[in-house]
Amino acid sequence: MVSPGWSASVRPGLVFWRQSHAEGPVLVKVSATISPSEAGTLLRAETSGVLRRHRCYTQLLAVCLAVMITFALPKGLNWLGMVGYNMLPLVIIRGLGEPFGRVPFGRVSHRLFRALGLAAFVSSLVWTLTPVYMRGTGVPMLVLWAAFIGWSSLRLVRGLAQEPEVSERVLMGALAGYLLVGLTAGLLFSAV
Repeated sequence: MVSPGWSASVRPGLVFWRQSHAEGPVLVKVSATISPSEAGTLLRAETSGVLRRHRCYTQLLAVCLAVMITFALPKGLNWLGMVGYNMLPLVIIRGLGEPFGRVPFGRVSHRLFRALGLAAFVSSLVWTLTPVYMRGTGVPMLVLWAAFIGWSSLRLVRGLAQEPEVSERVLMGALAGYLLVGLTAGLLFSAV
């Protein structure tokens, strides 16, 4: 059984235990013989975290690219861009709202992150449905959106930093992070 705050990576004959601290992760190398069932449990937990993290990268990139493609659509279809913008917080909450196995997201609660994402989603949805003459009331949406995307970017970078090797999916995550920051900046500057 792994203690809270600790995560493990299993290699033949070795278990790498890691615990996060405010000043950075601490890696402790423990050479130990563990039972095959314990090794299998730890390896499954690590593998499922990596797969979930990589799936998040792919989904986030797909939504960011879809939003960018909607900018090139004719004027009558520009509402699709807002649908994409409204989908982004949902994809981020689903992908980055829980810890990724051994990836620490800091001391702030995951519930607070999900609540901020939900607030950004609801405020964006309300702003989308607001009549055009009242669109100047979007300041709370912009503040919530900027805070949520900033926090999401930090979580994404922490996840990318924990990758043991650069693969196609890791590059997708990095590209999604760049596009996400760019889309948010575009949203903020278009409102100013």
